[in-house]
Amino acid sequence: MKKNRIVTFAVFTFLIFLSGLRVQGEDKYVKIEHDQAWHFNSPHGLSVFNNEDVYVVDTDNHKIRKFNTKGELLSQWGGRGDGEKDLFFPYDIAIDNNGYIYVADTGNNRIVKFTTEGDFLCQWRNSEGDEYDFFSPSGIATDNNGYVYVADTGNNRIVKFTTEGDFLCSWGIKGDRINELNSPHGITADNNENVYVADAGNNRIIKFTSQGDFLLKWGERGSGEGEFNYPYAITADNDENVYVSDAGNDRIQKFNSTGDFISTWGKYGYGEKEFIHPSGIAGDSSGNIYVADTENHRVGKFTIHGEPLLYWEGYNPKKKIESPWGTTVDKDENNHMTKNKSMCIIKI
Repeated sequence: MKKNRIVTFAVFTFLIFLSGLRVQGEDKYVKIEHDQAWHFNSPHGLSVFNNEDVYVVDTDNHKIRKFNTKGELLSQWGGRGDGEKDLFFPYDIAIDNNGYIYVADTGNNRIVKFTTEGDFLCQWRNSEGDEYDFFSPSGIATDNNGYVYVADTGNNRIVKFTTEGDFLCSWGIKGDRINELNSPHGITADNNENVYVADAGNNRIIKFTSQGDFLLKWGERGSGEGEFNYPYAITADNDENVYVSDAGNDRIQKFNSTGDFISTWGKYGYGEKEFIHPSGIAGDSSGNIYVADTENHRVGKFTIHGEPLLYWEGYNPKKKIESPWGTTVDKDENNHMTKNKSMCIIKI
């Protein structure tokens, strides 16, 4: 029986190789040396408030973590569940001009509103008679007029609310034509009340008015300049530049407000200016860009030109094994594990 498990494991590992995963060399970590008890587990969305507080959605830990811009943990809240302060695989976060926090609590199919310290205020979720019915909402944004926009990913649409959760309008159906969406994830609003959507499944960015009227689109599947492989998150700076987390290409791309390509940085890896599936992005008023480097389980702070300033992570050496795919036991009862990103077998 054990021999059969070894053979099955070997075949599975070979199939992973055939699937086209990339081989990486020695792991490199760039991190703040904190004696911290916490660690990130697939961070996704993030947002910056008052140029001093950075809120990170620690998705697989079902938590929101609040940091200063030096990466020092200030507070946290959440935990797996569906209660008022619980979360279940949250994916994104937004902060309005009054300091209220909105979390896309994706696994619970709801939006939850908190104070900056994590005190529960209200929620809006599916109930009979609603004009909306969330299905895995995974992106959220606010504009300067106090409106809240939700990327209702599973329903392939954008939904607009007041800050109290009153439904205003929605747009989008599944498709790849104008005003159609395919698994939209990231969403942001600029200072001119334009709304940008990372239409991930269609590998493009779409720009709308705040009422959902189509303005323009750019992008297609690929790895060249202005091309995307599942664009996951998006943010706009004060100069109306747009930054996109091009998750499948492990990079960040920068554009102007009409979609003209400006620059890019990043490639697959563990070191500086390297990413593994970056899935969250936000900027502050000083021009710094923060990226949730999801499968490296860290957050990076960059200049607007992509130069790294700081990385932080809750580093736990006992959790060094990244994204395990399978395990087995040999005849001597040693455990073996395969790492999907580094294509190796580890004896434990």
